[in-house]
Amino acid sequence: DEIEAQKASGETVDEEYYLSRVAAIKQEAARQEKQALATYRMLEGSDPHIAPLRRALAVWGLTIDDINVLSIHGTSTQANEENKTHFWNSIFKNLGRTPGNIVSIVAQMSLDLAELLQLLLLKLQNIFALEILVAANILTTPFALSQRHQSKKHYNSIKTDLWSTVHDSYDMEFYKPDWLEEVII
Repeated sequence: DEIEAQKASGETVDEEYYLSRVAAIKQEAARQEKQALATYRMLEGSDPHIAPLRRALAVWGLTIDDINVLSIHGTSTQANEENKTHFWNSIFKNLGRTPGNIVSIVAQMSLDLAELLQLLLLKLQNIFALEILVAANILTTPFALSQRHQSKKHYNSIKTDLWSTVHDSYDMEFYKPDWLEEVII
């Protein structure tokens, strides 16, 4: 259409230039389509030999070792928390995660705790909140969470002024590993 308009207005038209530009654009479009199919086609199909999680990670050049944090919320019961952690441990093992490569998890331990954390994060709104979650061992490993119900001696009741100001009075129990004894929250 552009060439026709230029010819109609009496302008000189370099048809060879336009044809070379159209060919270059078509070639680039074909290249981009091929690249997109090579990248995203990995997500389609149902090859039972390739786990969907492995396939999704591979699209972005990642492996199971690149997962650093899991957010796994469920029914907040003892059995469910243990099942979730065992489930993810088995997935990591089956997909070849390097032994010792821990992953932090955020799991809902109780509805009151979830509400408290939400209020706390809204109040702090900075990296200090993450430090509290790590210190309180809410961000922990799947193994630690599954162990917290089996080993009651690791429970510690933590009540802090900061948390009391966020919500009236919470007596909360967290799994607290031995190495955390020196940490002041």
